Amino acid sequence: MKGTRKREARGTQKSKAKGVKAKKKFLRADIIFPFIVILFVVFCFPLNESLTMAKRGGIKGPSDDWYEALSWMRENTPDPGVDYYALYPEDYTYPESAYSVMSWWDYGHWITRIAHRIPVANNFQQGIGGPHQGNTPGACVFFITKNESEANKVADALDMRYVVTDFMMADAMESYNNKYWAIALWANETPGCEMYLTERGTVFKMDEKYFNTMVTKLHMFDGREIIYKGEYVGKSSSIMPFHTKPLRHYRLVYESSKHVFPHVVLNAATEDVQAWKSYHGMNYTEKLLAFEQELHSGFHDPKNPDLFRWTPSFISPVSFVKVFEYVKGARIKGSAPNGSIVAIVTNITTNQGREFIYSQTTISNGSYEFVVPYSTEGPVEGGTNFDVLASPYIMRSGHLENETIAWDIEKEVEVDEREVIEGKTVSVDLLLLPS
Repeated sequence: MKGTRKREARGTQKSKAKGVKAKKKFLRADIIFPFIVILFVVFCFPLNESLTMAKRGGIKGPSDDWYEALSWMRENTPDPGVDYYALYPEDYTYPESAYSVMSWWDYGHWITRIAHRIPVANNFQQGIGGPHQGNTPGACVFFITKNESEANKVADALDMRYVVTDFMMADAMESYNNKYWAIALWANETPGCEMYLTERGTVFKMDEKYFNTMVTKLHMFDGREIIYKGEYVGKSSSIMPFHTKPLRHYRLVYESSKHVFPHVVLNAATEDVQAWKSYHGMNYTEKLLAFEQELHSGFHDPKNPDLFRWTPSFISPVSFVKVFEYVKGARIKGSAPNGSIVAIVTNITTNQGREFIYSQTTISNGSYEFVVPYSTEGPVEGGTNFDVLASPYIMRSGHLENETIAWDIEKEVEVDEREVIEGKTVSVDLLLLPS
């Protein structure tokens, strides 16, 4: 990474043939032919064919979702100014245009190879950071923190511009494949969720700590504010109340096409939790939206009526891989009546057609200020060529009336991309005009 990041120099092997006398002037045909075949097999198959062969042969490699996301990143994010094919000394100084990409270490080589971008952490387990690596800033520190400002410090220290997450990184329920616990372990943090066996069956408990980690707020909630009152799941498992605050400097810029839908499987007779499972590989369609409503209500498994499948209201189908951009954010500030409730809201439509609401709320002390990560007027030249669209922001100020908010004034606000990237101020007063 630029500044604090060190790039491994690519070594070149010098020929040792000098001074060694060749025993034969010509190679035999029976040696040449197998060598040509090896060259053809290793180097001549295209990448997509190699990926297909790898999947059929059981070799682990990037899934279609990862390949989609990183191919998009290569084509739609600014060139970091580092030649992918060049040779560099170990003490190479990165240009000002260089930046890093935050993800878990498992995916570092994919980011390098497919996206041609510089990962914070790689498969040599460099860049994980935290207590096991001298308390340095790194991936485990960024993803496990509950405080956005602490995550920003890590991002700034590592010249980070993008974050790539996948469902496994946030899958504390182990409904698909859990990498979240490894992140917590590297950070020496308790994960905020428990899973253990008793005589009555498997017990799952999830609390606010898990839901407020950066990896969960990003991948599961898109940086949105979520308020959940908590509830029991079956007889012995529970989801504790939690409140996640909206992220102000991270915006979704891409999500892959396939979605995952985690849910609880209960014994219909005893109401004991059997496990968390997930439906996966689904495109975002009207059929999936209808299924979401069905799973929120719960239903008996048609193949096994003894099992009951259900998911809490805050869980929705989630894309397998997501890309977020770290931005300064536009500052929207102005005057509002002292003690009034001030809110800002926009509707986000992702590149897959999924919609969600991004909002913030505050109490005015005569003035207010929001920092928002989404622009409403699309990409600019030289920036991220995103296809995640935000509607004009709706701003309101109001007061409580019989425990219900009565809005007194409403304004529509456009925010351009430069204001988001450069952290510019947009002034909007929310004051009632004298009658």
